[in-house]
Amino acid sequence: MCYGHPQLKNKFPYMEDVMLKHIVIGAGYVGLPLAVYLKTLGEDVGIIDVDPIKLGIISQGNNPLKGEPLPQGHMPTISTYGEGDVYWVCVPTPSTDSGVNLDYIFDCMNKIQQHDPEALVIIKSTIPQSALKNIIAIYKDMHIGFSPEFLVQGAAYANMKDTSRRYLALNGHHKHLPYIKELLCFELIDINVACHIKTLANNLLATRLQLINTYALNVWRDVVLGGLPHLRLLPHEAHTIICQMLNKVGADPRIGVDYLDASIGYGGSCLNKDLLNSANALQCADYMDELYGANNQTLMAWYNNVLLYVENLNKLKMDDIKLQPVDTIYLVGSGFSAITKDTRNSPTSQFKDLLTAHFTVHIVDELPLFIRQNELVINCRGVRDLPCGPRFINLVFQAGENERS
Repeated sequence: MCYGHPQLKNKFPYMEDVMLKHIVIGAGYVGLPLAVYLKTLGEDVGIIDVDPIKLGIISQGNNPLKGEPLPQGHMPTISTYGEGDVYWVCVPTPSTDSGVNLDYIFDCMNKIQQHDPEALVIIKSTIPQSALKNIIAIYKDMHIGFSPEFLVQGAAYANMKDTSRRYLALNGHHKHLPYIKELLCFELIDINVACHIKTLANNLLATRLQLINTYALNVWRDVVLGGLPHLRLLPHEAHTIICQMLNKVGADPRIGVDYLDASIGYGGSCLNKDLLNSANALQCADYMDELYGANNQTLMAWYNNVLLYVENLNKLKMDDIKLQPVDTIYLVGSGFSAITKDTRNSPTSQFKDLLTAHFTVHIVDELPLFIRQNELVINCRGVRDLPCGPRFINLVFQAGENERS
């Protein structure tokens, strides 16, 4: 059972006259939803960030995160090091050619060590298992834990409230651990596998998505561009049969339809980074590197498909003086997935960069109301359905209830 803050006060007598101070370091897409969630539980929560503009927005009670809804009235206070009993480290861990960059984490750890060496430190920044081992070795006298985050962009706060996958590993014990465990319904896990849970999950997901994207790409190319002209399908017909394919594959209970959607590629801040980090940390580096590169190759292949399709379309319409060659393309969906407008590492933006060499390209989040004869609409991330016709290409394929009949 999860307990709210008042009940926990009764369960932990040593806290009757004390309220823990939580300090969340990093007001990004992990840290700020966490801070807001802790506030909704009645906790005293402060936040630290290097961006003064972001902190200014938070201090006014507003949400600075694009595409990430948060409940109003629960923004944390702006804090500094030296005020915390529990520190939540939610800072970036960018990938490098040789591994993961831990500079931001080391900066946090050094300041916590200087100001609050007895505090409980819980890292939520995604890092390889070897990096956590290294951090624990360097700061051997500190109380360090790790809690993997499983956030879907655009739904981070909702995911924060989900108690089904809340894990916490701790190097040793800390006096506040029982309270934190009850407050957030943590399941304690072994420190030796804590980081693997998140990175393995993301690597499996990336593998699944890449394989699906590759199949959808090849089927579309074969039926729209390949073979004899009289046997070719229009894009909306290809969309239908690819969705049927995904539906039938998803009927296998070992596979299911969850995350069986296909598109021009995956983006966001996690999957590609975790692939690179795993490539540097594990003994399957070649496989991870190839999987990472395959995402970019898929996007490039879709770009070539579009060029060839437009070339064929223009040839078919040359004898009709009322129709004009395509010179303008609308890409629908700016976000990196169909459920968010978060544009971090968005394949749509990369697609635009490629197509701009040949067309005037606009990214929109809704289907244009009127399409001229020289325009083409490509659904990359936005709407699930497009009108039928040669001027509309739907590259969002899915299994499930929305399959076209």
